[in-house]
Amino acid sequence: MRDLKEVTPSIFATSTGVFAGKTTFCLGLALKLLDEGHAVGYFKPLGHVELGAGEPYVDEDVMAFKDTLGLEEDEKTISPLSMSSKFLDHYTRAQMESLRKVVMDAYREVRKGKDFVVIEGLHGFKTGTLLGLDCPTLSELLETKIIVVSTARDDFALDEILEVKDSVSRREAQLPGVVLNSVPRLMVDRAHKAWLPELQSQGLKVFGIIPEDKNLAAPTVRDVIERLGGRLLVEASMDRPVENVLVGAMTYESALRYFRKARNKAVITGGDRADIVLAALETDTSVIVLTGDMRPSSKIMDAATSRDVGVCVVPTDTYTAVTQLEAITGRIKPGDTRRAGLAKKAIESHVDWRALTEVAGLPKPSV
Repeated sequence: MRDLKEVTPSIFATSTGVFAGKTTFCLGLALKLLDEGHAVGYFKPLGHVELGAGEPYVDEDVMAFKDTLGLEEDEKTISPLSMSSKFLDHYTRAQMESLRKVVMDAYREVRKGKDFVVIEGLHGFKTGTLLGLDCPTLSELLETKIIVVSTARDDFALDEILEVKDSVSRREAQLPGVVLNSVPRLMVDRAHKAWLPELQSQGLKVFGIIPEDKNLAAPTVRDVIERLGGRLLVEASMDRPVENVLVGAMTYESALRYFRKARNKAVITGGDRADIVLAALETDTSVIVLTGDMRPSSKIMDAATSRDVGVCVVPTDTYTAVTQLEAITGRIKPGDTRRAGLAKKAIESHVDWRALTEVAGLPKPSV
């Protein structure tokens, strides 16, 4: 079903699982290529949405790329198929050929006038298998090369990468290499000395080893408040990172010692614990979350305002609030210039982006 006729240099970024940092990698690469003077497109064949009472919302990644890269295509062209956790309510395997046509028609529009297209897969490598829209199939249809972005935290990450390679090798798809992302600082040396040669011995080029960056991965104050559904009482630096989540349920003196050990933190405590709030305000705190829907005194509000610390109240108890924040990670949203800049810097500093794009078909710059 290959009838794209003209091949545009591109990569298809996939991963061994969710939260691997594909979006950050893709945006950083796109921004770097823009800096180099290239016309860059972004395509996400399968977008993630959850259906509500009305129309499904647009995939957040699509909105972020459209805003940051200044893309002219509409959201439905950039991401033609919307996938929810109940996607079988909308698509079936019997529609496979028509769905593929939708994807290819949209891609033709996206690639017009582009020097390079960054294509991002949804979730992990196997997503879309039931509908015949898995990573290898889409890469074959779009005539692109697969790059695996792996959150490499230990040796087991190599098993997952090689599982993807083995699957691709049985198809016509091409997988030239990988990017090891969010590698813990203490494991970076091991990544270079042990993981890189092992992967290269398996025929995979390691295009980059990106160290973990808490400023990039950490959620912001805005992310925390949105996740909790909190009511903002004191607005401060909403883009400030939240690197730690601490619970205040002790004496003032103990809380002060405890809070001093963590920087850029969210402190969760009962709305009636003014002493804990004051202790948090004496230390490096990004946001204070007051549970039980209890509003603090004006003294507390004034102190938080003077220290530029956000304060919000939530109707839930402390345990529920902590649980809700356990899995939260930072996401690049429209207008998030801070994270976008960090994403580009990571590509510039830790990825052989020129070798990667040349493998994908982008010509070398003329000397």
